[in-house]
Amino acid sequence: MEMFSIEWNVRHDPKARNALRNAGCISPFCVVEFASIEEVRKVASRSVLLRNCCMLWAEAETYEELYGKLRSKVNSYERFIRWKEPFKFNVESFGKKLSMEYKQNRFKELAFLPVEGEVDLNFPTNQFFLFEHYGVDQGKPTDQPIKLYFGHLVDEGQSKLPWRYDLKTRIFIGNTSMDPFLSFLMANIAQISPGDLIYDPFVGTGSILLSCAHFGAYCAGAEIDYNVAHGREGLILPGRPSRSHMMRRLPEESVRRNFEQYNLLSRYAGIIVADSSVLTFHPKLRFDSIVTDRKVGVFKDSGLYLSCLLSAPYGLREKVTCIGEKKQRDKPIIHAGPHFPSKIKYDLVSILLDLLNFAATYLKIGGRLVYWFPVGLSNCKMSIYPQHPCLLQTSCCLQSLSGIHGRVLLTMIKVREPDFSQDKAYIHQDKHNFREIVLARKPKSAAC
Repeated sequence: MEMFSIEWNVRHDPKARNALRNAGCISPFCVVEFASIEEVRKVASRSVLLRNCCMLWAEAETYEELYGKLRSKVNSYERFIRWKEPFKFNVESFGKKLSMEYKQNRFKELAFLPVEGEVDLNFPTNQFFLFEHYGVDQGKPTDQPIKLYFGHLVDEGQSKLPWRYDLKTRIFIGNTSMDPFLSFLMANIAQISPGDLIYDPFVGTGSILLSCAHFGAYCAGAEIDYNVAHGREGLILPGRPSRSHMMRRLPEESVRRNFEQYNLLSRYAGIIVADSSVLTFHPKLRFDSIVTDRKVGVFKDSGLYLSCLLSAPYGLREKVTCIGEKKQRDKPIIHAGPHFPSKIKYDLVSILLDLLNFAATYLKIGGRLVYWFPVGLSNCKMSIYPQHPCLLQTSCCLQSLSGIHGRVLLTMIKVREPDFSQDKAYIHQDKHNFREIVLARKPKSAAC
């Protein structure tokens, strides 16, 4: 909503909150007040966690109360009832599966609403929704709904959008390809808009960039592994296959091919094979081959209009490396012909510090850095998050992965240009060691 500068207000109902608290659950329904329907549609056009937006006509804890409120408000919503268009009634529940016979009985009870038009179950233009909330314990739902809502459909959310980018049907994937739902969440948190220039220092298979490209952004990035970035075309050794049942990686498996698959090639700015820990660009004409296009319209003298998204490769399954020498040599070696530089381990702390320093340098003022930060659930505090004097942290969203560890989606905004002599990223290394948390063995219980 911040992206569209929309003012909104969540309506709090103490009576409903107490009823839900007594039932030991949190409602999946949220009553929000907007100034106009157009604002609701703007929000629905981007939200991937939103199923339906309905104009609330009545809410109650019993059907007798609900029907009484609807009868008293029929005249207020006459323009929707007298709308001579194909219509449909929907009954949906949360926490309990409803039979078709039960739904049909509810349809009959709503016959007092004089809706005009013909019933069309396939392509209705006028829809009404009855929501029943039975609690969050699906194994033991209550006999009667805890809360009831009835309203007229305004717009549908984008909950079906990530399924178009399902990893099962994508040409090129990897062990750590970002889930489409999370990729779109990151794109929304970064407030991606058409014409934005997005950079991912750790591209991998490009899942995050695909979501940004869907919203009209021009996407670029860096990847240290040539096989991952460009596939096996022009390379002697084939890359690893994307799927377990395949013996060899196909020539068309690449990030570029993924963009072609979803008709987003016009938004593909390119992937460079580079080490993000030492990668530098021109201090003013950053990404010159991309931002000089007037259609992008994202370059000004004050800096590059850039949002920086990444999925930090902190996973324990995938090894993380950067360019370096394992052994120091007295004399430099002169390489003739193609050369593949040696690599060394790239620890998590170094990744985070390099990332924040990079973002502070190449983000525009007001640009956003969105990335995942692994945490132990027992030590998930603000003090362990990486910080930078030029970056202001604005949000953090925790995703629990197990009983002991998870990851936090952090968002930082650049507030000023850095003074390279003193503005550096920092992190409390003694308070955070994700690998030790995950690999730590639980103490054996004493023998009985």
